[in-house]
Amino acid sequence: MKISLFYISLVLFILGWLLLFQPYDLPGLQESAPMLRFQNFQVRQMDTNGTNLILSGRYGLYKHRQIYIVSPRIRLVGRDERLRAQRGIYKVGIVRLRGDVAYSSKLYRFYTQKANYVIDKELIYTPTPFEFESPELNMSGSKLFYLRKNGKIVAYDIDAKALIR
Repeated sequence: MKISLFYISLVLFILGWLLLFQPYDLPGLQESAPMLRFQNFQVRQMDTNGTNLILSGRYGLYKHRQIYIVSPRIRLVGRDERLRAQRGIYKVGIVRLRGDVAYSSKLYRFYTQKANYVIDKELIYTPTPFEFESPELNMSGSKLFYLRKNGKIVAYDIDAKALIR
C-alpha cells in the first residue's frame, strides 16, 4: 500500500510538473535575430598573392553564416573588373547578386538581373537574360558563363550584332 501510494504520488508530481511549468526563453538568444549589422563596410578577401577581392556595400547583415548586402560592389583585383547590384548575399566561396547586376572591365561589360560569382573558380554565371557590350560586339542571350582565369565566355541563345570598322 505504501509503495503504490508512493508511485501514485510520483506520477501525479511528474504530471503536475509537465503541465504547470513552461521552459524559460532567454531574450537575445533567438535564432532569427541578426548577429551583426553594419553600414558602409568593406571586406577584403586575401590569398597568398595578396588581395584578390574587395566587397563593399551600403548596409550589411551577418546572419546564419551569410552576409546580406544592400548595394553590393565587388572589385576584382588584378584586371580592374567590377560587379555591382541592388542586393546580394555573400557566403564563403560565392557571392549571389540580384537586381540590376552590372559587370564592367576595360574590354567589355554586361547587364543582367541575377548573377553568381564563384570566387575559387573565378566564374561569373548569369542564369537570367543578359545584355553584353564591347567595342566589337553587342549581344543578348538567355544565360552566360564568364571564366575569368582564361577570359572565356560561354553564352546561350544569343542574338549578336558585330560592329565592323
